[in-house]
Amino acid sequence: MRFANLHLLIRSDPAFQTALTHPAPSYNLGFTAFGLGASHALALAKVYLEFSDWDRAKEHAIERNVFRQIKATSNRRLEREFRLRLQTLTDDQLALLVSHPTEARVPIALLAAFKRYGLVRDFSVEVLAEKLRHFDFELRPSDYSSFLEHLEPAHPEILKLTDTTLRKIRQVTFRVLCEGGILSSGRPHRIAPAILPDSVIEVIRRDDSALLKPFLQPAL
Repeated sequence: MRFANLHLLIRSDPAFQTALTHPAPSYNLGFTAFGLGASHALALAKVYLEFSDWDRAKEHAIERNVFRQIKATSNRRLEREFRLRLQTLTDDQLALLVSHPTEARVPIALLAAFKRYGLVRDFSVEVLAEKLRHFDFELRPSDYSSFLEHLEPAHPEILKLTDTTLRKIRQVTFRVLCEGGILSSGRPHRIAPAILPDSVIEVIRRDDSALLKPFLQPAL
């Protein structure tokens, strides 16, 4: 079914009403260059677990060129971006990423993106999960624009962004969700819950079961 009144459902959501009177913490909107980067996250996590120290991990990751970049500036940008994402994870989540990369690499990288970037997380929870609940499996351009519009009362920082930056944020948001398996890569994008191994579900639940929601999974 078509979900033309998504914006009305967002407005009627108690969480949205609360946001109008109690503005949320500002979004981190500095994610305009990198997608999910599961292989980068794994490479840096391996170095971190050698030392259990982010400063030493930073030094050794750049020295070893674990991101396989030619330019030093690219190495530094990647190290900073994925360090900031991985620093949101618990020790259990980092350990699982390194010990079981085949099953955990993509979902743990997606978890780090959700924890680092609230806009990506909230879009998945408030739009994608809501559409699934109404058996609407197709993502339309208007869904994202309505979501952004109705974020503005609680997140005035969005109003300060240029159109170019907004487009880049939209592109990266969709790229992260496509690479994480929640959106299909074709157009129109199709929505589906992430497939999570039991081991990943367990480390997420031990952290905060609400973090299962952006994966379009029930927060049990």
